[in-house]
Amino acid sequence: MTETVAVRIVDVHYDIKMHRPSVIDGFVDRLRFGRREQPKRPARLRIGPVNLQILPGVVFGLAVSHALLRSKLFASIEGRETPATGTVEVSGKVSSASQIRTELAPALSVSNALMAALLIGAGGADAAKRRLEAAFLFAGLLDLAYVSIGDISEVDRAKLAVAACLFGEADIFLLDEMSLLFNREMLEKICGRAALLAAEGKTVILASSNDDWLKGSCGQVANLGNLYKTKKSTLLQI
Repeated sequence: MTETVAVRIVDVHYDIKMHRPSVIDGFVDRLRFGRREQPKRPARLRIGPVNLQILPGVVFGLAVSHALLRSKLFASIEGRETPATGTVEVSGKVSSASQIRTELAPALSVSNALMAALLIGAGGADAAKRRLEAAFLFAGLLDLAYVSIGDISEVDRAKLAVAACLFGEADIFLLDEMSLLFNREMLEKICGRAALLAAEGKTVILASSNDDWLKGSCGQVANLGNLYKTKKSTLLQI
């Protein structure tokens, strides 16, 4: 019997567009290399390959120092982006805190925005309402329930998005750079909720450039920090 895999990434590369050389870049190149030996700057940088297999029921850490690679991997898992090469296979519904945060409507109140996010795939309004109070307590935003999204801080928006993600109805949960956004108390809440979801057979993927935080928060950690430098394949079967 074939074992279920939550996320399978096979031989994936991404082409990242490089910035156009500025006048200062050209001046520095002439100083360093001389007029005839200036390096050719590539229009695109290819990053990869990435090979991963992540099973259900784990809190999985993805250590990636390159922010653009983190966002592209998550976008591929969500189905919003196709890599330059390779395949990304996902078993189940995906919820991304970053995507929820991007889609928050400034005119909505915190309460309505959280309810709207929880309604997606929740199996009806009653199921979403049962999650609403727990999500509010988790985020610590009860005092801001009737404040417009456009009037709360960026940190509170991030808390709202994380709560909507972790209390939503999904099989795979994606969280990016939590250790840079939140204090220790909020991080402990996130890790506690992630552990509960993993115990239910869900998969929580925490991506960060902070290796130490991931090692202390996740059952398994994959380090993809040097892919764009070495071009060596990272094959992990977790």
